[in-house]
Amino acid sequence: MASARLRMGQIMTETPSSVVIGFPSSGFVTKVKSSHGEVQQAVEALLGRSVEIRFEVAKPGASQISPP
Repeated sequence: MASARLRMGQIMTETPSSVVIGFPSSGFVTKVKSSHGEVQQAVEALLGRSVEIRFEVAKPGASQISPP
């Protein structure tokens, strides 16, 4: 379930200690937040490290990954 929800998101910013994932609507953000623990585990498994995760509504035209 978590990986299916993550497919709708895109990494907006990433630092060594945190990741901001953007979703197309506030409805998606709410759904993902409801399974935060599963999403946290999936993201950390993909990245291979512990990170703080924030979920936001992606702004149209925003770049996928912000510069460091």
